[in-house]
Amino acid sequence: IKRLMVEGGARVLTSFLKLGLADWVFVTIAPIYLGGLPVVEERLERRMVSMNVERCGEDVIVWGRMR
Repeated sequence: IKRLMVEGGARVLTSFLKLGLADWVFVTIAPIYLGGLPVVEERLERRMVSMNVERCGEDVIVWGRMR
C-alpha cells in the first residue's frame, strides 16, 4: 500500500498521528457546529513542516506535510 486515506473521528485520527503514520494532513473546517469532543486527557503535539490554507466556498482547507 503506497497511499491510504484515513477519514475518522478524533480518536482514529489521533491514533495515526500518535504512531507517526501520517505523512500529510488535510483538515476541512466548516462554519457549522455539529457536536463536541470529549475532554482530551493526553496532549499530542505534532507539527506540519509546511502549512497551506485555501478557502473552498464557505469551508477552509488546511493541509501540510507532517514533521
